[in-house]
Amino acid sequence: ETASEYAVDALRLRKGILGSECIEYAESLSQLGEIQLARAKKAEALNCFSEALKVFSTVEGRSHVTVAQCLEKIGLIYMEQDQHNDATDSLKRAMKIYTENLGGMTSEVASVLRILGKVEVRKELPDNAINYFKQSVDIGKELNDDSSVAASLFEIGTVLERLEKNGEATECFKESLRLARTDTSDCKLIRAKALNRVGGILSEQDDTKEAIKACEKSLTLLTEINLDFGIEAGETCQTLAKIYEMKGEHDTALGHYQKAYNIFLDKSGPRDLSVALALNNLGINSARRNEFDEAFNYCSKSLEIRRDKLGTDHLDTCDTLYNIANIVDEWGKPEEAMKFYSEALESYRCTLGADDLEVANCFQFIGKLHLKKEEDVEALRAYVEALRIYQVQDEEGESMAEILLELGKIYNRSKDYDKGIESLVHSLKIQKRYDVNESVIATTYNEIGVSYAGKQKIPEAKKFFQRAMTGYTNVGKQDTIDYATSMAHYASVLSEEEDYDTGLKLFQEALDIFKTENGEESDEVAGILVKIGIIHNKRVDYEEALKLLTTALKIRSSLHGRDDMKVGETLFEIGKVMEEWGDSDEALDTYSEVIRIVKSHYGQRHTMVAEALKRIGSIHSERGDSNEALQCLNQAIVLQRRLLGEDALETGHTLLNIAAVYDAKSEDDEALASYTDALRIFRTCLGTEDVSVALAMNNIGINQARRKNFEKGIALCSEALRIRKSKLGDTHLDVADSSLNIANIFDEWGKDEKALRFYKEALNLYKAQLGEDDVEVANCLQQIGVIHVNQNDHRRATTCFIETVRIFRIKKGMDCLEVALALFNLGRVYGKTAEYEKALACFTECLRIRQEQLGDAHLDVMAVHRYIEAIERKRRR
Repeated sequence: ETASEYAVDALRLRKGILGSECIEYAESLSQLGEIQLARAKKAEALNCFSEALKVFSTVEGRSHVTVAQCLEKIGLIYMEQDQHNDATDSLKRAMKIYTENLGGMTSEVASVLRILGKVEVRKELPDNAINYFKQSVDIGKELNDDSSVAASLFEIGTVLERLEKNGEATECFKESLRLARTDTSDCKLIRAKALNRVGGILSEQDDTKEAIKACEKSLTLLTEINLDFGIEAGETCQTLAKIYEMKGEHDTALGHYQKAYNIFLDKSGPRDLSVALALNNLGINSARRNEFDEAFNYCSKSLEIRRDKLGTDHLDTCDTLYNIANIVDEWGKPEEAMKFYSEALESYRCTLGADDLEVANCFQFIGKLHLKKEEDVEALRAYVEALRIYQVQDEEGESMAEILLELGKIYNRSKDYDKGIESLVHSLKIQKRYDVNESVIATTYNEIGVSYAGKQKIPEAKKFFQRAMTGYTNVGKQDTIDYATSMAHYASVLSEEEDYDTGLKLFQEALDIFKTENGEESDEVAGILVKIGIIHNKRVDYEEALKLLTTALKIRSSLHGRDDMKVGETLFEIGKVMEEWGDSDEALDTYSEVIRIVKSHYGQRHTMVAEALKRIGSIHSERGDSNEALQCLNQAIVLQRRLLGEDALETGHTLLNIAAVYDAKSEDDEALASYTDALRIFRTCLGTEDVSVALAMNNIGINQARRKNFEKGIALCSEALRIRKSKLGDTHLDVADSSLNIANIFDEWGKDEKALRFYKEALNLYKAQLGEDDVEVANCLQQIGVIHVNQNDHRRATTCFIETVRIFRIKKGMDCLEVALALFNLGRVYGKTAEYEKALACFTECLRIRQEQLGDAHLDVMAVHRYIEAIERKRRR
């Protein structure tokens, strides 16, 4: 300040005494320019040097070297203002004057070459920059000027460091340190700057101890030459701060960042780019200390400066936008984060091109934000674009693995399991190649298990869920949410195999972990309660199932509100319990509420709407309302085909339901068409040996038998039986059902012995699996009894019908129609064996039941009257 005042006074006096067109006035302007440059007042300095240059260019007796010096200073200022072309023009003019008046191999030329190199660095032309610096080195060596060589080698080192050639850069810095060995201020400054750079490189090599030593030596040297509050000290403070950040010592780092900021602010002014850098670093540091409000303010100020000085499409401006996005994202402000990520994305695109990795990073974070909002479609678009860029750049690493993992999760949720497996397996290969944390690999195993479970490939699913649990255990995470999630998935597939006891045990263990980690009323707890409720529903323990599902519903309604999708999912399972428990009215109301909730979120574009419609259609079918059933089922299949594709597995199951309705209407051709289409889909999705294939073949076989194509019907049902035995074992209930179907066809075909053989096989399986008193046992006994009647084996027939009556009375009550039919058959046998009193007692009881259930005009009632009349006639004889 004092120097400036004296220089201004001298300038005013000289102008007053000598005028403004003399050498002395120009010298005062030049001197004032030097002072203003030292004060970081670049605009004022440029005005002084430019005015001095005009005077020097016109007056007699001027020194050409003085003109060159002005041009050099002007070039330096233009460089710092990023006016690259003007800088290069001034510097080349200066070098030409120096060369013509002093020769080409002078320290002045070497100095200009160094500045020209710095201009090329700012223009991001590293090869040109190194060429200028090497010319400067050659001149320094020719002059035996070690300090000049050291200064130029330092600049070469900075370029190599930018090119990530840290080994070569370090060699340049070390040689610079060796050459600048004298105690002059210039040499100490070179050593200080070189030590700062070495410290930065050492920190990148994780040698923080030596890095700190180098930076502290740098600051000591700067203090010795009274530059402890100069620009170079600010730069070293920045390096030290970053090293302490790496060590996790954020408070220590903050002190160094603040000192750097104060230096830059004092030396360069509030709108300088060095101040913007310092503000940006202070913002990142504040975010690491969870001071998000402060972090946002620092980075916003940095962004303002960078936009003003560099424009919106400069890389530093893009980086600041990206940093702000990260800060507000971590701050828990997703909407603002989305805004800044989107701005950064567009800026990076304009600056670096659409296929740059920074663009991919923005897409990746945008994808994460969409996932938090459960916007899978938008997240999918963002992740797919991020993946495309990584593939274009051939950049295979942890980030790409993370993207593929998230894509796999999204595909699983949308039930596109083939794409899910493709993405997840690709992610897993990259993870193993790059030695990713085993916990992440375990998560990927878990998701692959989900994919296979969705494809009904239970053995593969079990294998991957077990691997996931082992992985979590290996890293000590066996009591965590992740482990519990895999355990719950494993329990689910065991339940699919009807290993309900093990499934319930594992679900309970998972439930205990979720309660410990998240509390009694968390969404995870509700999810497990739903799974356990589903098992109890399958075990026909409807009361316990409803209790668990109702508890889950209360938790989810409390957490998310009555109209949340998870509430809809829980209601769907409650509807299934009501439907299977026999409360069809309550089930219909529940499914309708599910549809309302889902539509409020997605309109018709969700598979659960189709599933609920399918359930409603099945209820109407059981009630005998075929038209209403077909209307609902056809709506369901249209949605499934639109959302999942023509050949989706779910579409196949709905076709089975539609075929069953046509069966009930005796519309055999329509039923056959639906069964056949379902079979084609099951074979496409599941292969030829799946139980769903067996189910479709079984039903087609029954359809053919109804058309009197008994041979074809037997062939189809026999193949269904073979598949079921192969997949489910010889004692499964589905095997019993297949045996019963084959028996029925042989029975209708008139092949009593073969029919009897399969009836007995079915009977034994039903007894073993369901107990002696189950209705399926009674049904088999009834059919076996009829065959014995046909074979005149009245003793065995009587035994079968008496047992049938006993079972139906236990299971369905004294007055059910099944009891009436068994009594009717038993009465016929007694009539054939002339046991008329017993026959009359059976027919009389049968008549009473049928009259009560069917009315006097029913054909079955009339049939009983005819038999009673026949018995009465026989008694009179």
